[in-house]
Amino acid sequence: MSGKFFVLTILLLAVAANCEFDYAPAETNELKFLGGKPDPGVISIEENCANGAVFVNTRTKVSPQKITRGQTIDIKIIGQSKKDLQADHIQVIAKLNGVESFKETKPFKQEVKPGVNTMYEYSTAVPTFIPEGTFEIFVYIVDNQGNNDSCLKASFDF
Repeated sequence: MSGKFFVLTILLLAVAANCEFDYAPAETNELKFLGGKPDPGVISIEENCANGAVFVNTRTKVSPQKITRGQTIDIKIIGQSKKDLQADHIQVIAKLNGVESFKETKPFKQEVKPGVNTMYEYSTAVPTFIPEGTFEIFVYIVDNQGNNDSCLKASFDF
């Protein structure tokens, strides 16, 4: 009888090995518990991430809306200053899992008058290799005295 049991066990394992299991956990707490991310690369925007900013971001356009490795991302921001502002540059700081991983400065010498719509933008190529994790990209307008006068935060997971 033990020989028949052994053959039956081998037969069941062979059948199970050839079966495809079509199980995908729902994108709820079960997925988070398993460590999955519902939609990697989708960008979330916080237009005004600094309290008391002089320049208030009012409209933001991100293209594409989902980060893809090896492509370019464009961020265009329109806002208004609360007072006269002598902008000097745009400062970009990227963080991976809360640790600064990239910093860049782009010229933006512009006199900004209160209540006047002003646009600024930032474009960059996304590397083909990006480690997994939570990314936060902060875009600041910095004045000629070194103050961060606005803050935009774009975040996404890979």
